[in-house]
Amino acid sequence: MRHPYFHKAVMTCYQDLISADVQPNYFISFEVPADRVDVNVHPQKHEIKFEDEQLMWQVLTAAVKESLGKYNVAPEDIYNDGVQ
Repeated sequence: MRHPYFHKAVMTCYQDLISADVQPNYFISFEVPADRVDVNVHPQKHEIKFEDEQLMWQVLTAAVKESLGKYNVAPEDIYNDGVQ
């Protein structure tokens, strides 16, 4: 499924780490009660809507930032000494 709002949350976490034209691969797994999800947003079920997307944004960005910090992810320039 696609969720543009959550994709933006992930990209916001990466904004100072990768070039704007680079798209990182990622997989998000949420466990959410069924009554808090609307799967009838898109005819092919490619998109869904969550009841409290702002809270989900906060949880998602915190988790991505924690993961990036945990694995010592740093901006690309550090690894090439600024040489392009």
